Amino acid sequence: MLAQITKNQLAIRGNTQLVQGTVGETLQLAFSEEWSELTVTAVFAAGERKRDVVVSGAELTIPWELLSEAGRRLSLSFHGAAENGSIVLRTNIASLGVIRRSLEPSGEAPEAPTPARADQIQAIAGQAMALAAAVRAEADSGAFDGADGVSPAIAVTEVEGGHRVTIIDAEGTRSFVVPDGTGGAGGVSSVNGQTGDVLLPIPAAVTVDSALSDSSANPVQNRVLKSALDSKAAASDLAAKADKGTEVTVSTAGAVTQALDPEKIYHFTGALTALTITLNAPAAGQLAHYRFDFDSASTAPTVTIPNTVAMPGGFTVEASRHYEIDILNNYGAVMVW
Repeated sequence: MLAQITKNQLAIRGNTQLVQGTVGETLQLAFSEEWSELTVTAVFAAGERKRDVVVSGAELTIPWELLSEAGRRLSLSFHGAAENGSIVLRTNIASLGVIRRSLEPSGEAPEAPTPARADQIQAIAGQAMALAAAVRAEADSGAFDGADGVSPAIAVTEVEGGHRVTIIDAEGTRSFVVPDGTGGAGGVSSVNGQTGDVLLPIPAAVTVDSALSDSSANPVQNRVLKSALDSKAAASDLAAKADKGTEVTVSTAGAVTQALDPEKIYHFTGALTALTITLNAPAAGQLAHYRFDFDSASTAPTVTIPNTVAMPGGFTVEASRHYEIDILNNYGAVMVW
């Protein structure tokens, strides 16, 4: 039977019958990494009786005392404690099954009871201390000592035309000569052929414009660019305005003269004999965009559009047709059905 613990979830895998009076029944454990640094205690319960067992490996022995009475359900949960003893992680309660009845025992004395939780911790601590003492003894005896090191020594001696550097270390003795430089104690004698006091040129100050310009080659302040960009319409605003307009229905028949407002769509529904169109100037922020449609009767009406509008060549109105006319910035487009 396997107890799989993933963080705070406990699941029992496999099916092993628990039998009354069994001693040494074991449970395999699989913990997730959240439990790796905690002191883990298993809590068993059968009815009102409970036992705490400190977990010290991947196998856990079920306390035999809790298996002494048949008919009770054996339950299990885990909790993990930090170094200061505070519990920081718990699992749910899982059932290991109902304890099955067995034959009466032979009368022999039972094994010693499971040690109390404090005794178990003390025993594990004692084992750890004994291991630490053994390692310390080996260290004191020199079992872990490495070979003696060698402190390097460096010597510098003057030779003709330079200095000899000698290094003595674990690899032996090595030396090399560093030749003297030219130019004497005065250091740099000239810059680009110029001797004496050398003046290095200082770049001229850079002019940064405080306003946008279509003629200046100077850089411009960041805040000026941001202000200019902020004043532009957002893409979402343009999308909201695209192909939108207020619809206006004009049902007058006969000879009609109509002034069109920008960003509106005019529907002429009356029987027209003549239609004269004028264009109202757009307000600030409005597109110079005008749209209207009409149906020509059996006799085609005369349609007059301002001569400032460039219409497609050969534009004429024919009888018994439907016309939609779109004018944008004094350029007209015609659709006919």
